Amino acid sequence: MDSEKINQLIKLLNENNLSEIEFTEGEQSIRIQRQLTQASSSQPAAAIVPSGSQAKDNTQKLPESGHQVRSPMVGTVYLAPNPAADPFVALGQTVKVGDVLCIVEAMKMMNQIEADKAGIIKKRLVENGTPVEFNQPLFIIE
Repeated sequence: MDSEKINQLIKLLNENNLSEIEFTEGEQSIRIQRQLTQASSSQPAAAIVPSGSQAKDNTQKLPESGHQVRSPMVGTVYLAPNPAADPFVALGQTVKVGDVLCIVEAMKMMNQIEADKAGIIKKRLVENGTPVEFNQPLFIIE
């Protein structure tokens, strides 16, 4: 992977105020994480971490019971199809597999996130218009 692409990923990370971004191209994969440095705790620094079997799982463990619907990508979450519309789902609503729960915008592409389990929306773990990370829990379905 060339340094131009790495620099573009770091720029994307900083512009969108993300803490982590992962990119795969062919057999190459890279994960870039932002970490606080000890010298200046107010300035985040980007650290490049190899991806794959050596990379540790940084997902948060939530004490919530039920099935977690997770973001398949880094991006911005939108809970409704447009700002004037009602949200795709509400707390307490029954959903079936394939129902759209939200949209994650990644690189100007709108990606519908669908329920991968039937049940009732117990909890929403994200706010509209906020950045989400790869594998971040979005909803709890019970």
